[in-house]
Amino acid sequence: MPQARAEHLDVDSTPYYHCISRCVRRAFLCGRDRYTGRDFDHRKEWVEERLLALSKIYAIHVHAYAVMSNHLHVVVEVDRTRAEGWTEREVIRRMGKLFRYAPKSIEALRGRARDERIAEWRERLWSLSWMMRSLNENIARRANAEDECTGRFWEGRFKCQPLLDEGAVLACMAYVDLNPVRAGVCSSLSGSAFTSIASRLAQSKRARRTQADPTPEGLTPFADQVGPRSTRTTAPLSLEEYVALLEWTDDALRRGESNVVPILLEELQIAPGAWLATMASQGLRTVCVVGEPVAVDEFAAKRGKAWVKGAGWAKRFFR
Repeated sequence: MPQARAEHLDVDSTPYYHCISRCVRRAFLCGRDRYTGRDFDHRKEWVEERLLALSKIYAIHVHAYAVMSNHLHVVVEVDRTRAEGWTEREVIRRMGKLFRYAPKSIEALRGRARDERIAEWRERLWSLSWMMRSLNENIARRANAEDECTGRFWEGRFKCQPLLDEGAVLACMAYVDLNPVRAGVCSSLSGSAFTSIASRLAQSKRARRTQADPTPEGLTPFADQVGPRSTRTTAPLSLEEYVALLEWTDDALRRGESNVVPILLEELQIAPGAWLATMASQGLRTVCVVGEPVAVDEFAAKRGKAWVKGAGWAKRFFR
């Protein structure tokens, strides 16, 4: 994904994105450093907690995430309409959670200056760039303070892939949730710590015992989990169906074959072989835009281009 982010980050085209942030020099700054023997796994908890906290401040829904030893994946949906519906008081309250002096600073403004500042804050609260900045800067400062050093923690600003349709969102969610299993970090979904799927499974199990909300705070629910807290869903399928798809994918990759194809893939017209090939490798890293061929072509045309990286993959992935 070498193109400029501005070419891809366009919420008028799609509100869905797959974002990636990598540690500088791809060092193991969030895991166990095999050279020094130091264990930085506790920083993964920092990232997870900060990400989910920010999802409750920004008008951005988190569908999936995976915190790895040297990079972070997150699948999000930008909800601009929600932010535009917030009252002035709500905008100030939310900005106060990000910057504690924000409510004080607005008190000194009157008339047009105040209106312009509120409008600026409102726009920031649905900005994916601002949310990722709020995440990455916080983690970098904490890590540098712990290491008693200065300098970059992250390789650069985050990279992102537009997800143009339902199949693209599902594919990226699965790709992200299977990351630790694919990397050999763990052998099961429930054991893949610091991922959205592990958090969802743990919360679902807890909910069966205590009648708690089956969706972890900060994550968007599946279709069978929608309640008073959220009317939005990650995809029109249940958590059980999603887990079954991930387990089928993991099993098929381990055995190298599968005779039974999930109905879900057939409904979305996704080629099973291409699905498994994508989930088995880092193929999505070379794709700039994820979606069905027609949607990818339209995305390119809107930017005055004949094609974008992802057109070939889309033709193989979708039937």
